[in-house]
Amino acid sequence: MEDLFIKGTNRSPTIDFKVSGELTLKGVSILENAHDFYKKPVEWMREYILNPAKKTVVNFMLDFFNTSSQVHIYEMISLISDLKGLGYPVEVNWFYSDEDFRELGEDLSQFIGINFNFFQISSD
Repeated sequence: MEDLFIKGTNRSPTIDFKVSGELTLKGVSILENAHDFYKKPVEWMREYILNPAKKTVVNFMLDFFNTSSQVHIYEMISLISDLKGLGYPVEVNWFYSDEDFRELGEDLSQFIGINFNFFQISSD
């Protein structure tokens, strides 16, 4: 298994998944065909949870995502929950620039049963 890096654009996030256990999504995800974009990252995560690092740190640094992206982001969060369910330590860092996005992170945290670390960032 190798690291996965997809350079972000003004419509798609940067995906930087390392087999060492650091997984980062950064930017925006306003894709018309999110299924095609997220297919490879979701497959990578499915393979990763079969042989994960000793600790996994996930950094959600998304400024915004649309509803077509939301399904796939939730799928990745569900895979992170599966990893924790297998007994592996998982840390989720949720970066947000507005309270609505923080609330979304809080809801997801409760949904999957993992306490997120919340970090407010400037929206400039």
